[in-house]
Amino acid sequence: TGSTQHGPNEHAHPRSVDVMLWYATSDYLPHEMILDLAVDKSSMIEQSFKHGGYEAYTSSPEWLLTAGGDSTRAAQGLRINVLPFGVLGAQFNIYWGAPSNDRGVGVPTTLMVYGTTSKSILRERRDTVKDFLRFEGNIEDWGDGQRSYSNNRCLNGNFACGLRLEIPSTLTEIPGDLLTSCLNPASNRDAPAGLKFISSASCREYRQPTADNDFFVAVFEGKCKGCPYKNWGFLEIVEAKSFSHSLALYQDTLIAANKPYFADWTKSDGTDKLTFFSTSREQSFQFKPSNENFGRDCRACGTVIEGDDAKFQIKNPRRSGKWISIDYSDDMNPHRTDEKGVNLAIR
Repeated sequence: TGSTQHGPNEHAHPRSVDVMLWYATSDYLPHEMILDLAVDKSSMIEQSFKHGGYEAYTSSPEWLLTAGGDSTRAAQGLRINVLPFGVLGAQFNIYWGAPSNDRGVGVPTTLMVYGTTSKSILRERRDTVKDFLRFEGNIEDWGDGQRSYSNNRCLNGNFACGLRLEIPSTLTEIPGDLLTSCLNPASNRDAPAGLKFISSASCREYRQPTADNDFFVAVFEGKCKGCPYKNWGFLEIVEAKSFSHSLALYQDTLIAANKPYFADWTKSDGTDKLTFFSTSREQSFQFKPSNENFGRDCRACGTVIEGDDAKFQIKNPRRSGKWISIDYSDDMNPHRTDEKGVNLAIR
């Protein structure tokens, strides 16, 4: 797809040539509808997957929210057959004692932003997990430097929550001519302690190329004394143009709509059910920061891929009336067809 922004100086490196040759010489070509989604990020996309673990994403042209799921058992276990000759249905797997480096690792829930890459601000790019505003969830140390972050399923559209809210220092202290801050308390006196806001227009880390792409982020941090974690939190990200590019208007609207819930927020330890009303989406989110998945149990749910069991449909929100159907019912003979039922070659 020609995505090279994370390469040195935003170009492919010469050492990548041997890898790229596989793709350049292969006769496999992803469907045009899928390539369009990979290259053009102008449409909002929401997608979740449930398999051995769980993952979810909300993508916009300016930002990406990702939910990293949970720890999972080892990919391979010791297969035992209780009857001779491999009788069908008599097999089971034992995973006890499997090495931890064969397990599935959960990752934090993160907010990634399409921001500046100017070297004069901080550094060329920010693309490691510690650079992101994030929820680390339940941390599991597996030894030998291996760590997993579980209970990270709380993502629904432009809303995310979790335990162990981590705010990068660059969002609170950015070196420059003057010490500036991206994350600031609300100017509205009715705001509860712990509620802060970011405006991309006034944050050099998140600044957008044009005002039309500006956004606001509301971040609530709840403290927890005597817990195995220091805090919990939630965030909402909205388009600035939905609030006439006025951070004060967004603050006032959010605070007025959520005032009945402030007492619950401030006394919570992150393990009880809470409510947040999103004025941008005009809906309430019922959520438990310690372990929330919003009831998504289907194998694939979202804007692009929908399906369960062995049948899935792939769509592009910019290609109305078109889709790709995939049927894995016969795993040795899968079928891929278009919206008219015409077979698409699988090479």
